[in-house]
Amino acid sequence: MKTLYYCFGGGLGHFTRFIAWCHTTGEKPLLLTNCPAATDSRLLPAGVACLTPEKSAITRDGLRAWLKETLFEHKPDRLIIDAFPGGIFGELCELHELDSIECVYLARILQLEKYLQRTGQHRLPKISSIFELERLKPEHQAFNAQLCSQISKIELLDPPAQVVEPIARQLPAEFSLIIHSGPVSEVEELCRYALETSEIRGCETPFVVVSSGERPSSCLPSALHFNLWPAGWLITRASSVFSGAGCNIIRQMRGSQKPHFAIPFARALDDQFFRLASCR
Repeated sequence: MKTLYYCFGGGLGHFTRFIAWCHTTGEKPLLLTNCPAATDSRLLPAGVACLTPEKSAITRDGLRAWLKETLFEHKPDRLIIDAFPGGIFGELCELHELDSIECVYLARILQLEKYLQRTGQHRLPKISSIFELERLKPEHQAFNAQLCSQISKIELLDPPAQVVEPIARQLPAEFSLIIHSGPVSEVEELCRYALETSEIRGCETPFVVVSSGERPSSCLPSALHFNLWPAGWLITRASSVFSGAGCNIIRQMRGSQKPHFAIPFARALDDQFFRLASCR
């Protein structure tokens, strides 16, 4: 059975979830994404290939045309759809090429009403099975029940992250980790929050900041900064963790005994506020 995995959104969250899906299930689907990190073959699971459209194609019509060509070329039996059952723009709706393909929906928290405004009244793909990745809102659960009767839950697990020895040698014996792949402004907010929280707790452990791109200009002066992904091994070494409330970091910290301080950030279709509230 040939399987394609469709995840569009641009952030590392979708790609991280794909890596965890491959590790948890043992599958090696062909990845369809616009995440820049996925173009680095060193970050892909062994035996996995990736296709990305041109940047100009990242529109509803552009992705529909690109996917039609991709389906015709690869003729998959199965399509795994990450996060958005009709595609991020609704590009999978009314796509008749999917009628003969088994479609699997991986459901994370979704601002359902806002999302359905994107898809309008267009028909979603026929979903054969749904895997719920986390606790969903009641209205989302009801929506899933209307889409498909085959619904199950799955706990995704990340593969062991390889330790980067040059970085490991720089780490203090104990440290608080500030980790976020979002915008610089959010990283800076997390840094302020971490400093204030540590002062209140009377905690004097040094900080290590992991974020995308260059070191934020207002990063804590004494903090080490690394542009590193994946960084799971740093999470295991940290004495406490400061982060946003995205799907993956909340999943990764679930069951951990170390202090985890999360700030929910506003997203167009995710609801980090609900996620954080529901896991407390």
